[in-house]
Amino acid sequence: MLFAFFAIPMYISALMMLFIAVDRYRRVVCRRAMRTCSANALVVGSMVTSCVLGVPLVAFSSLHKLDDADLSIERSSFRYNRCCN
Repeated sequence: MLFAFFAIPMYISALMMLFIAVDRYRRVVCRRAMRTCSANALVVGSMVTSCVLGVPLVAFSSLHKLDDADLSIERSSFRYNRCCN
């Protein structure tokens, strides 16, 4: 469950890189700078959007407890050696 929360910063950073690219494009091609108010709105909007996109990951992720017998290396290699000999 905790691992699903790491998706939110990933979404935030991806959206922020997109917004930086759009800002650079507007500044170079259109020669118009983004105002501080609209930049702040984009930052808050990216955080809200990232949280909304991260909710399904948190809601539908689950942990499954595995028995130690399922993960035993010696036991699985013993079966492999026994079958192949």
